[in-house]
Order: sequence, then C-alpha cells, then structure tokens
Amino acid sequence: MGSTGRYLGIVLIVLIILGLLAVFWPNLMKRDAGGAGDYNFNSPVTLEDINTLQLEGPANYIGELERISTSHPDPYIRQRSVTALTEIAIRKNETDKIESFLKDIALNTKDSQLRTAAYANIDLIRSIHPPEQHGKMNITVDGIIRQGQNIRLIVTILSTKDVPEATFGLYRLPADIPTSSKMKHKLILQADKPQTVQFDLQLQGTGEYMIPVFLMLSFDRVDYEVVEQLVYFKVETNNGEYRVLGEPTNTVGKPERTEL
Repeated sequence: MGSTGRYLGIVLIVLIILGLLAVFWPNLMKRDAGGAGDYNFNSPVTLEDINTLQLEGPANYIGELERISTSHPDPYIRQRSVTALTEIAIRKNETDKIESFLKDIALNTKDSQLRTAAYANIDLIRSIHPPEQHGKMNITVDGIIRQGQNIRLIVTILSTKDVPEATFGLYRLPADIPTSSKMKHKLILQADKPQTVQFDLQLQGTGEYMIPVFLMLSFDRVDYEVVEQLVYFKVETNNGEYRVLGEPTNTVGKPERTEL
C-alpha cells in the first residue's frame, strides 16, 4: 500500500503539472526567446493576451501593440490595444515614444471608433503631461477713450516655437464700436519673432464693453494652442477708461472648433 500510495501521489503531481502547463503554456510560448520580457504573438491575439501584456508591460510592448492595433481583424481588440499602449507608456513615462503613432491613427485611420480611441488617449496623455505653452500676447490702446473718438487697439503676438499657421484677431465687437480693420488674420510665426497688428475702433456709443482678443497657434492637425484675453472699455460722453483684464489664458490640446 505504501508504494502504491506513493505511485498514485506521483501520478497526481504529474497530472497537476500537465494541467498547469495546459493553462499557461500558450502565454509562455508567446515570450520571445531572443529577449527577456519580450512578447512575440504568433497565434491569433485574444483579449486575454492584451490584458496580460498591459499588466506586465514587456520591453517590446510598443511594437507589438502598434501592430495589433492596426492589423487585428477584431475592432474591439484594436481599440483595447491603443488603450493598453497608452496605459503602459504612461506607467513607464514613455508617452513621447507613442504620440506620433496616436496622431497618425487619429488623422488617417478609416476606423471611426479607433480614431476616437486615439484622440481620447491623446487627451489622457495631455491631462497627465500638459504640453508646453508657446503663445504670448501683449495688448495696448492708443487714443482718447470717450464717445466719438477713434482709437487704436494694438496687439503684439509671439510664439516660442515656429507655427506654420496662426489665426489671430477679435472674436466679436459691440454694435456701437465698429472697426474699419480686418477682424481676423492668418499669419506664419517664426520662433521668438513678435508681430504686431493694429485694429482701428470707433467709439460711437456710451457704456461698458468687453472685447475678446484671441491667438490660435496650429502646430499640426492635432496640436493647437489658444491664447485669449479681454479688454474692458468704459466709454462716456466726456471721458472714459480701458483695462486689459488679467493675464492671457492659454489652452492647449485638440481643437474643439474648426474655425475661430
């Protein structure tokens, strides 16, 4: 009985080992023998594979997840691959290595859900690592502030980075402060080279007014920055005043408006 019991125990242990291998062997085989911690997906990738890869964050996660997100036949697995790619990159502080890939998907893929996932993950990266602000704006007013006067709103803009397209101007004007100047301009800005634009305004009425000034810097079709500032006018019959309110506010990210 003793030897038989030992024999049965050995058989039981072997069966347990075989059972464990049946469960874990497929994932073990996906390890790339050429490098510790790498994955090499030779068989069809499943959602479980993506979840495992996201948890472990192997050395070759960028190449594998980029490939899966653009070639896998299942749209949900493609989307999960983009999310896993971003989560691992954030965890490893390597988001700079995947941003160009996410932009390419956001701009060029025909899969609308995958495109939405790319934009969402770009926004997630920006919420954790806000982009550097490049735009600056300075506003002055030349002229006497009172009813019937013509004044000049002078705005100097600057970017610390080259901008292939900058849109700049006044969002809107009160009905009784018309202008003979063009309200909006498109400019090319070179880094650290300021440009000045003037707006001729006619103070036809009396009252208190707010004039919003904006500068939109478009670095590419995804990245943008908007600088906004308000100018306050108090116009009376015989006198008046103006104030540039606060510091310019900078917003960076993906444009919500197609035109300003």
